Amino acid sequence: RREGKEFEQFVNIMQDAERRHVDRAIQQVEQARITAVQFARTAAKVLAYAIASNPTSGPKEMLFATRVAWELFGEMLDPRELDKILREDSKEGNWNLGLELVCDELRAISNEDERRALLSIVARMLFVDGKVTDQEKKYFTTLGKLLDMKSIELLQIYEFAKAAYLHSDDSLEGRRSQAARILGVSTNASREEVTKAYARLALKYHPDRTAHLGPKVQAEGKKEFIRVTEARDLLLAS
Repeated sequence: RREGKEFEQFVNIMQDAERRHVDRAIQQVEQARITAVQFARTAAKVLAYAIASNPTSGPKEMLFATRVAWELFGEMLDPRELDKILREDSKEGNWNLGLELVCDELRAISNEDERRALLSIVARMLFVDGKVTDQEKKYFTTLGKLLDMKSIELLQIYEFAKAAYLHSDDSLEGRRSQAARILGVSTNASREEVTKAYARLALKYHPDRTAHLGPKVQAEGKKEFIRVTEARDLLLAS
């Protein structure tokens, strides 16, 4: 009889432990969802403020921001909220203050990989019309600093976007120079230096690092991963 009671107690303990484990898993999933929604909301504001910060922003920038926001965050945010952010915050006169507040929130809810993904999206928007103004560069640099990103990181992200949209110098020398800037090495770097730089950046830009933000954000990250690989291949082949 005693053994039966002890066994019953053991079963109850195991069931309680399993329930607690399931509850924790549910809480973690829910927290991840909430964080993803917060990230989507603040990221949409960052795109809108980029428009607001530049008096010369045209329809291409607004179209890009709208398309990207809907593609990346349309499933996370209420459509009315996303539309309101894009319409109203892109006309915000006090965008400086708004950007500081948004970046404070982003630093609290996101990691470096997520912030890097957001900066990549913003950089692509800067180049979408084929040119980058001084005001756009200033916004990008300011955003990077507010997100605590290193200067070398910002330069590489900038070069990724430039390589994606601008093809002003298709010569071998021009492509090698750009590949070197992407990897953060000199044009005459040794094979070992190129390989080490690639290994470091390939890990940093691997698309799995932002998979939790959804397949669209992960796909954006994959573009940078491909650029890093192409830069390595070019420098090692020539």
